[in-house]
Amino acid sequence: PSRAAARAAASSARGIGVPLSLPPGLKPLLAAGAALVPETEAALGNPSFEEAEARVLVVRLSPWRDVDRSTSHLILFAECRKALPRAYLDFAFMPDRGDRELLSGAARGGETPPWFYGLASGRSPADFDLVLVSNAFALELLNLPYLFSTSGLPLRASARAALGGRRPLVVLGGSNAAAAGAIVGEAAADGSRDAMVDGLFFGEGEGAIGELALALAAAGASPAERLARAEAVEGFWRAGAPPRGGGTRRRVLKASPEPLLEWPVLNSAESGTARFQIAAGCPGLCSFCFEGWDRRPYRERPLADILADAREIRRRQGADSLEVYSFNFNTHEEVFALLFELGRIFRRVSFMSQRLDVLAATPGLVRAELAADKRSFTLGVEGISARMRAYYRKGLSDGELGRLVDLLVAPGVRELKLFYIVSGLEDEADLAEFAAFARRLGEERSERAPGLRILASAGYLVRLPWTPLQSAPLALEEAPLERIAGALREACEASGLEFRLASYFDEYCADQLLVLGGPPLLPWLEAAPARGLVYDGSLSRGTWPSLRAAAEAAGLLGADFLSEKGEGWAPPLPFLDPGRDAALLRAEYLEARAGRDRPACRCRSSSWARAPPEAPPSPAVSAQGETTISVPAR
Repeated sequence: PSRAAARAAASSARGIGVPLSLPPGLKPLLAAGAALVPETEAALGNPSFEEAEARVLVVRLSPWRDVDRSTSHLILFAECRKALPRAYLDFAFMPDRGDRELLSGAARGGETPPWFYGLASGRSPADFDLVLVSNAFALELLNLPYLFSTSGLPLRASARAALGGRRPLVVLGGSNAAAAGAIVGEAAADGSRDAMVDGLFFGEGEGAIGELALALAAAGASPAERLARAEAVEGFWRAGAPPRGGGTRRRVLKASPEPLLEWPVLNSAESGTARFQIAAGCPGLCSFCFEGWDRRPYRERPLADILADAREIRRRQGADSLEVYSFNFNTHEEVFALLFELGRIFRRVSFMSQRLDVLAATPGLVRAELAADKRSFTLGVEGISARMRAYYRKGLSDGELGRLVDLLVAPGVRELKLFYIVSGLEDEADLAEFAAFARRLGEERSERAPGLRILASAGYLVRLPWTPLQSAPLALEEAPLERIAGALREACEASGLEFRLASYFDEYCADQLLVLGGPPLLPWLEAAPARGLVYDGSLSRGTWPSLRAAAEAAGLLGADFLSEKGEGWAPPLPFLDPGRDAALLRAEYLEARAGRDRPACRCRSSSWARAPPEAPPSPAVSAQGETTISVPAR
């Protein structure tokens, strides 16, 4: 019998169920299948599935249409290919609604083909040795149990291990890994924890993914042996193992990660655009920002290296457009040279997010960006008033905000997008201050740039772990938030500006619980397939009421969780860098709560923001003076 048949028989004997491949003729009908045209499939460099030394499936928890601009799955592929040149590497994406209906309709013998099938192989995750899951944000975790349930695999690592034999090992990493505590169970007597995955990887994977894949896909080794080898890789945590002394440390590179120079060009409208990271981390350290705290310190690639890599990307991939990636591109020391030199290499260069205060305070930067053909500016103001900007520790003064109006409400700028955060703490004075700013924007546009589109976009504040606002009280009642968002909409419409609410209340609440709720939510996640709950650009109807009921039944929504957290409170995943910055994060929260802002760091030097502050910075009174934000009593 073929290797696949033997594996299927072994799986069935273990109670896993037969790993189904896609039925003939179904693959071309699936939307995600369009990502692999014959030329791209050949470029994967795969041997036959049966003869490969290892079989690795790279999984995204969102549909292909939503992640075709992303590079994380390509980085995983490239690193694994370097380490395992004779392995069979494949991609899998969460099927969109249309694909899910096709897969459900293709059921045979009472079994439905796997949702997370390999695009090239058509195989189930159960037929691979290693499954690497890239998790970008918390709501995607709702789709993770389908990776197992539609593949005939038990939902927990301990249950899969109990079946014995060779099985796929599943490891989750990505930008949301440190906020994925809901997929990890409570601690056992020996301190070990079960989880939905066999392991988690925290931090920057460039340079470590290949080492991890070598350990976890080792031929001839048992799953336990493979996992034990992987524990030597910095940033890797193993489910079910007793905690290590000192916990699990995030992996942080000393320099900005090396760029991705060689990758399979998957078929989409984005295939002609290369994406290139010029810096890692952020010098801002805003109180709400997960990326700024989780990915620090700030590091940038030297200009000479950036330009050499850009030319190599152009030569190897043939892309005519470049999308420059960093948390804020204008914090780079050589931003002016980047704007000019990259434009000489690529026909079109897109510089994405940037810090508003840097743009306002850097002479000539707006003119340089306009000269580089930038016509749309997206800027994070965050707070609707000086008081709220101080709460978010933005370091953005009223004067700088006014300077930006003078610079950007002008001919040549086509679109201005301003992003705000609604926390529920905003009062009437804050709303009045926002309305006055909106009126000024509308008046300035009428006088100087009547064709300019101005859009104010707002989202609800998710108090994220590993940030200062992890200690803040939660806001899970809809009416107060709706009232604030409604007032912002009215102020914008009265001034002729567009307004958009960027998040739905139910999605915000589900996001909030998933990032801070931790182990009590694991049973609810495991039951998602039985309830038909998914995330596909939006949550299935009834997801938030179901999650809230489960959290209440688990005793999670008590005062200790909903109100301000005390000094001894710790976020989920306590084994991750135990005690890391606990005192600093707490001190930063107290500064934010008191309305004491800090000046933003704008010095351009090689030592810029290389490390976090060792102690709380000296209070810097905000533009409107020191303000205390009231917090509900415990």
